[in-house]
Parts: sequence; structure tokens; C-alpha cells
Amino acid sequence: MKFTLDYLLTNTMIYWTTGSIISTTRFYKETLKTNIENRLDNEFRNIYSYFHQGSHFAALEEARLLADDLLQFVRKVKLF
Repeated sequence: MKFTLDYLLTNTMIYWTTGSIISTTRFYKETLKTNIENRLDNEFRNIYSYFHQGSHFAALEEARLLADDLLQFVRKVKLF
């Protein structure tokens, strides 16, 4: 694990105690239950990257992989 259980609990409690956990989880409930072909973000799926390690918290768990992936994307669109 790349971050501690204490960190995960603190992060979760921030969402819970501020009342923003509902809006945060609503996105997943409404979009992930549908077929990807019918989702609103379907047109952007060709820019998504899938890592073979880590999980939902890529910036915390695999920061180097995420940074390399972002740099590769920026080079592809010639912004770099």
C-alpha cells in the first residue's frame, strides 16, 4: 500500500463530514452502471490510460506512472 490506512480514513472523513460524499459517489453510481458505449464521456475514452498497478488513487499510489503518462499525453498533443 502506498498510503496509510490513517490517511485513507482522514480523506474519507473529509468527504463525509463536509457533506460532499453524496455528490462524489453520485458520479460513479450514475455513470459506471451504464454501458461505456452509451456514456457521455465515451468520446474521451481514447485519452484514458490504464495502469497495471495501483488503483483509483493514482496520484497517491503511483505518482511516477501518472506523471510519465501526463507528460506522454502532453507530447502527443504537442503542447510541450
